[in-house]
Amino acid sequence: MHELTASVLRPPPAITAITEPISASKTVTSAIADFRQDIHAWIDDCTRRYSSVPPSEVHDQATFVCGWLPYLSGPRAAPCRQFIADLGRRVSSHYRQSGVWEHGYWILNDAHHGPEHFIYYLAGMQQWGIDSNNVCELLTDCAEHITRKIDGSESWIDLETGLFRALYFGTGCWLEHEHSKINIPDHLRFVSLALLAYDASHHAVYKNWAVEYGRRWADEIARSRDIPVALTPEGAIYTLPPRGRRHSRDIFHLLSSNLESKLARAESFIASDAVNVFLQLWRLTDDPRFLLATETIIDAAIEDIASPDAAALVDLIRLYRLLTDSRRYDHHVLKLADFFSPWSFSEIGLTIPPVAADRAVGIGKRKDSVLWLEDGRARCHNPVHLAFVADIKRDTKLAQRALEISRAYFLAARRLLPDGRDDGCSGRTISSVMRGHGRDNGTGVVNAVLLPLEKSFRSELTI
Repeated sequence: MHELTASVLRPPPAITAITEPISASKTVTSAIADFRQDIHAWIDDCTRRYSSVPPSEVHDQATFVCGWLPYLSGPRAAPCRQFIADLGRRVSSHYRQSGVWEHGYWILNDAHHGPEHFIYYLAGMQQWGIDSNNVCELLTDCAEHITRKIDGSESWIDLETGLFRALYFGTGCWLEHEHSKINIPDHLRFVSLALLAYDASHHAVYKNWAVEYGRRWADEIARSRDIPVALTPEGAIYTLPPRGRRHSRDIFHLLSSNLESKLARAESFIASDAVNVFLQLWRLTDDPRFLLATETIIDAAIEDIASPDAAALVDLIRLYRLLTDSRRYDHHVLKLADFFSPWSFSEIGLTIPPVAADRAVGIGKRKDSVLWLEDGRARCHNPVHLAFVADIKRDTKLAQRALEISRAYFLAARRLLPDGRDDGCSGRTISSVMRGHGRDNGTGVVNAVLLPLEKSFRSELTI
């Protein structure tokens, strides 16, 4: 594996805690402009520093640019678009040449990490029309393995049971051991991949499989009105099976240690992007089971909505509201406003604590999460929460404050954290602040604050 030079990747910080003042803006327009200027400066710095850095075998080394994707239009976009296109080609070429990819996918990887390059980085490229033909080829080369035997490699799906053959699999083999045929919510990431392949190629085989496999999960959730731990050939299970001889690559490696909690089980679906998957399938099919599954997962997680770590839940409710035009969860969100005091603190603190031994139960939790402070005390607010309440209430001042706090988060992260090029899942990178970490992808201060507020308050902007 190539080592990145010290001039590109910063060494572990000698300082593990800083503070960043929250700079007041005159208007919501200036708050957006100031934030965008800072982000552009970071992007320019990254493209300069990483342009000649060779790829490594890290599976998610390209996802750190997913926070950039909203900036790929306008007069400054061309160099950034070219950097992202070049990065994708260099990374996929390196994966093939180094032997970790064969026939378009990893020779062996797990269902959580394996598809990330495809469903985050390539999805962003597809959304913004970057290197479209190459992206289509990469997505379909991978997705065709789901149901087809290719060059002697068995399909990933067991055609008799309709389930994935294992948790660890690829184009070269799969690992069989105790519980290996159990499917967990992480397998739903391949529905995301199949839908991307369908959007790129318009081949119905990908859509049809995505609907069929997604319906297996939605049927169980809709029938039981509960959150399963996993699917087996015999049906859903709602508690972990007895742990036999521990295997470093069994299902217990990726699941929470406290799945007796319905909240923990819901979190495993949210972290696997299953709510977004079910909403996409509902829009494709108009099948009410997909919508009921979505609501059942959100209902199970709603108890955690007030947690400042639960940005992924809040942003999923925003998506649900947008796609369904339903106000089902508005009262839960608006109740948060009774406890907001976003002008009561003037600085953001960022601390890098030791990595925890176990992941805490709740939405948005990671072992390697950073600690955010408000005037030296544990934070009570998340700018994602503030932004959504501002949107619902049409509160321009609160929207402006959410943007000011988001900018302080970003500036603090840029002073203390690495970019994220070496670990796209990490909870302690600039990328994780911008676009979310590995368990709340898409819910950073760009994707879930800046962009929604720009769109929602467009008529109030004076540019």
